[in-house]
Amino acid sequence: MTTITALENRALLALVDLMYAERGFSDVDAEDLADRSDLPINILRGVMGSLSKKQLIDVDEEMGNIIYLTEYTEGMVDDWLIEGAPTPVEFKVIV
Repeated sequence: MTTITALENRALLALVDLMYAERGFSDVDAEDLADRSDLPINILRGVMGSLSKKQLIDVDEEMGNIIYLTEYTEGMVDDWLIEGAPTPVEFKVIV
């Protein structure tokens, strides 16, 4: 079980909410995620770094810092789970 903070959970759920296309696709950047999560960009960048270290998101710097879900989290998107994404890891949110 992976432990995440309330801010990490907020950002991760916002990212899942922004996934609208086929499995593995993303066009979400930090500004999009900041808008959806209502987190200031400077705080979100720290949260993103932490989520990346936990291998829950991946940031592709070569593609303009596009944020992707990983194999551990892409199953959080219902449509992607139907498309064969692995079941997401379990989270324990700490406050």
